[in-house]
Amino acid sequence: MKSYPMKKKRTNYDRFGKAGLSGGGGGVDPFDLFSAMFGGGGFGGGGRRGPQRTKDMVTPMKVKLEDIYNGKTKKMRITRNILCTTCKGTGSKDGKGSSKCAGCEGQGVKVMLRQFGPGMFQQIRTVCPDCEGKGEMVADGSKCKDCNGKKTSVEKKK
Repeated sequence: MKSYPMKKKRTNYDRFGKAGLSGGGGGVDPFDLFSAMFGGGGFGGGGRRGPQRTKDMVTPMKVKLEDIYNGKTKKMRITRNILCTTCKGTGSKDGKGSSKCAGCEGQGVKVMLRQFGPGMFQQIRTVCPDCEGKGEMVADGSKCKDCNGKKTSVEKKK
């Protein structure tokens, strides 16, 4: 029975890596895919709470090494898209929001059949020209006057 502890060590190493050899087994169940992909919580959700953040913005800027050492500051102008403050991101002035596009039935793409010979058809998928691939539209009469139904507006900051 001398091989049993070695077999157990091997299994722990295979499952948890080096942390499995030092005891404790690594603390994370490698078979819990939901916690590995979504930050914990299993089926119940879990993960990060709070307002959704945008991706970090990277803007290249030429500076001298001397200015970095001396702590010089520079001002720059940044332009980014934010949710429209007038309609709060709904796209409509009455606050109802958007409805499913009738042209593509909410898919964002239109599928067309084209016959190019007797008994020969070609299926073509194109971006819906009505909703521009979004799958939803705001009625012309109820579009927000600031964002024109696009749900976002441009913000310029210094």
